[in-house]
Order: sequence, then C-alpha cells, then structure tokens
Amino acid sequence: MRRGNHIEYNIITDDKLPFETNSICLAYTSHTIEHLKDEFIQRMFNEVYRCLEKGGVFRVTCPDADLFYTAMRMNTFDRFFHRRRAWFEKTSTPEDKVEPLDYIKMAFATALSTTPILRDENPLLWEDLKQKSKELLKEEFLDYLTNQVEFDINRIGCHINWWNGEKLTKFLRSSGFQHVRISTYGGSVAAPMCDINLFDNTMPDESVYVEAYK
Repeated sequence: MRRGNHIEYNIITDDKLPFETNSICLAYTSHTIEHLKDEFIQRMFNEVYRCLEKGGVFRVTCPDADLFYTAMRMNTFDRFFHRRRAWFEKTSTPEDKVEPLDYIKMAFATALSTTPILRDENPLLWEDLKQKSKELLKEEFLDYLTNQVEFDINRIGCHINWWNGEKLTKFLRSSGFQHVRISTYGGSVAAPMCDINLFDNTMPDESVYVEAYK
C-alpha cells in the first residue's frame, strides 16, 4: 500500500480531495490533525464525507488529549510516559526541572518555544498558562493553550491542536456522519484497517481512535 500511487493534497489550501463524490470505501488519517487548526480539519472531514460511498468508513487517530490531561492532573508522567522523557533528555534538561505542564505544552503546543522548557523563554506566558490550568475546565484550558500558537510551515512537525474522542465526534458529526464511535487499537470494523502492520502503529499507547460511518 505504501508503494502505491501517491496523490498530494494540501489540507490548508486545496478546496477538494481529488476523488469523485461517493467514490471511495475507506479513509484513514493518522497523527496529522494535531498539526493543523480546527477550520482546516473540519474542511478535510467534510471532504472525506463527500468522497465516501454509502457504508464507507473513516478512521481517525491522533494523540489523546484526555490521557495527557489526566496525567497532568495526577502528576504521573514520571510513571507512565517514560518515552516522552526524550523530549527533555535531548536538551539535557534536569528531570527535577520538568513539570507536568511541560508535557502538555510539548504534546499540543510544541511551537510555543524553541526548547521543551517554555518558562526559560517566556516566563510570563508560562505563569499565565499555569494559572489557567488551575482555573479553566479541561476543554477551555486546552483551547487557551493551543490558541497561543499558530501553524508555521518552517516547524511543520510541531503540534498546535488538541483532540479527544468527544471533540472528534463533534467535528465528524458536523461533517454529516451520523454514526460515530470511539474505537480501539486495531479495532476497526473494516477488515483492511485491522492490520496493525499498516494502520494504528503510531504511538498506540497514547492515541485515541475514532471511526465514522457514512
């Protein structure tokens, strides 16, 4: 599949996916939507819905904001997110200098700073975010955090958005999908997308999986 025909599609600028209406049976996106703002993802979802045939399946996976937010609240990153310590180890950041909010910043607003530790570059914003994390509800705080950063083509690998099952369901329903369910790793209703050698193999331990059916 990976060696097959490749069709370029710029989610930010192109109006339509290069497929006819009701012409494809399966669609899949993995760890992409956290790199772009809501408006472009909504338009992409709309296009996927248009292109899918009746009974078609759209599977979406990305970092699970609920998981990261819960870990921040419980302060359990040291026990459950060992791999993500690499964010800080690469810059020789002492472990005792890393706070739970640093993980959230790196997961959903990476581009807020050029290093993993925001308070070293912008202490005022850091203190503001710490206060907002205590005052605001989960969704309000995550919106506030990601609204601090914009897409930058020179830092295309940075995360600038957050998603969980509830937000994904809302956007998919807005695109026209009436049937949406929270899925599991390798748990697609479509047999081809159950092959974890090809699907769902990016950060499965920290991802959310959602499927929508036309």
